[in-house]
Amino acid sequence: MYNLANISAERLGSHSFFAYLYINNKKGDVSRPKKREHMYSLDCSYFNAEFDTREELIEAVMINGMDPLYEITFNGEGTGEQLIDLIQF
Repeated sequence: MYNLANISAERLGSHSFFAYLYINNKKGDVSRPKKREHMYSLDCSYFNAEFDTREELIEAVMINGMDPLYEITFNGEGTGEQLIDLIQF
């Protein structure tokens, strides 16, 4: 088993979302990422990931094929923006 903290993001490729969750969780438990302040996410019952920036959120949604028609949240509060409005096609 590889320790993902020692693998560069370039080598992870499409698995970077899961590596992000692993690396940013000190205990290495992907099912319970550590709680941080000032985080972006989506107002969706089955999307639990949180990100430091909107750009990281957009990248994760695009890589994982998540539906971008959900409202963006900041610290759990809706921002009034849908993610689809921020994606450049």
